[in-house]
Amino acid sequence: CLVAIEMSKRMKLSPLTVMQNLNVIHGTPTWSAQFITSQILGCGRFTNFDYLVKGEGDTLEVQCVAKRLEDQKLVKGTAVSMQMARLEGWTRNSKYQSMPELMLRNRAATFFGRQYIPDLLLGVQTSEEVVDIQPVDVTPEIEKESLDDHGM
Repeated sequence: CLVAIEMSKRMKLSPLTVMQNLNVIHGTPTWSAQFITSQILGCGRFTNFDYLVKGEGDTLEVQCVAKRLEDQKLVKGTAVSMQMARLEGWTRNSKYQSMPELMLRNRAATFFGRQYIPDLLLGVQTSEEVVDIQPVDVTPEIEKESLDDHGM
């Protein structure tokens, strides 16, 4: 609760809004992808935010675009594709088989948010990003052997 209250003050949002959109995964606070999209749409920095969708099936690709108000420049986020999803291991989530376009839209919006509104996201990852990160054991081998010797 304290983390959410502090975040709400920094973001100038109500604590309830933060609490509704903050998920704790593996002890780490994370945003929902929908929250990132709402931040993009509600921040007042862009107009005409949209998704460019190309291909289908294995060639499906999604990219977010918008017109930046400060300089009227068309800005584009990183394109995400089913090929990227497979290579990154995202397709372990069965939703990539049943609703691939929605999943890629969420990833594309996340990439766009990371590129163009990082100050509004406070560096917090999405739930999907945290779940996708595989834990790595960094315990030195000597320490592991010592732990094994002591039955730990």
